Amino acid sequence: MESSHRPVGARLKRRHRRRRSPPPQGGRVAASPAQDRDRGGQQRRSRVDFHVRPRLPGHARDLLATGQKTAWVFDGDDLDERGKEDLAITPGFKNCRLALARDLTLSSLVTWLQKNASRWPTVTEYDARHQFRSEKARLEMKGIDAYKDRWPERQCSWPDGAHTHTDLIVDGTKVQFKTAQQRGGGNESGFQCSLYTSAGTSTAGQRLHDPYPAGSFDTLVAVAWLDDHPHFWIIPAKELEDRGYMRSESQAGMTGLTLHAPIGKQPDLQARRPADTWTRTYFCVA
Repeated sequence: MESSHRPVGARLKRRHRRRRSPPPQGGRVAASPAQDRDRGGQQRRSRVDFHVRPRLPGHARDLLATGQKTAWVFDGDDLDERGKEDLAITPGFKNCRLALARDLTLSSLVTWLQKNASRWPTVTEYDARHQFRSEKARLEMKGIDAYKDRWPERQCSWPDGAHTHTDLIVDGTKVQFKTAQQRGGGNESGFQCSLYTSAGTSTAGQRLHDPYPAGSFDTLVAVAWLDDHPHFWIIPAKELEDRGYMRSESQAGMTGLTLHAPIGKQPDLQARRPADTWTRTYFCVA
């Protein structure tokens, strides 16, 4: 799992565009003095576009949007009612008037936030880390919590930064957590977990993945849940690299890992191609 804990302001992807049209009376123009009139001598109004990602339940309800020199603050509930993920702000027009505070300089924005700090109730780090965008993320955090409960003597801390290949620092080493699922819904032997990281999107908009690069983490912890009971594999990254799973200059790497253990459906010992059960060595008996 890759951490996704981010401040509210980081939820915005910003782009700037110019539209030629007279500004509303008293409107603010963010264009530079050399560019604030079009060829017809009319003033241009500045438009700033944002992409607003859906909020998680319990996250800060307000949204902060900043242009090059101007800032606005919006009530997240008002934005949700619009049913749109794009927000175009033109000073003096509809979306601008929707703002709780508008046409703020950065210094006046800080003052406004200080005066209205009560709008954002504080939450603990635990609560913030246990709000998830997907069931996959929820299960992986459940696995981290189960690991801490299983080995309470180990010193655990969160890594610095977001979107790293490390989910937890354990006794000074970098650990990556994955949820293991039964193969074929339990009809095939063993379990399966992903072993890839995001590589952006294709020109067609499809998500791309790459195997983890060598050195991404020190240990892989895979967690399988049977009858709501956790089962663990703890595999050194060096073992994965030696077996060709990690991407490097000399090998392409792999995006999935098959796990075997004395739980779940077992391999057919009479099969023409016996299953490679090397991961049994790293299964932790509860």
